[in-house]
Amino acid sequence: MNTGNQMITNTGTTIEPLTITTREVLETTGFSRSTLTRQEANNGFPKATVARGMYSRKAVYDWLRENGLM
Repeated sequence: MNTGNQMITNTGTTIEPLTITTREVLETTGFSRSTLTRQEANNGFPKATVARGMYSRKAVYDWLRENGLM
């Protein structure tokens, strides 16, 4: 069963998708699009890698933790 961005298995376990959209990155970080672009270019923020506008959830959350933003 899929509910929004999460998948719930038959056992009731919630599985987060491996990727997040640009919109989700902006909502999570509070960055504007221009700040996101600057962070990617200058500060090592993970670039969209899977497909245009899709980011690795793990890479984004790891970067946020490493930079004290989470």
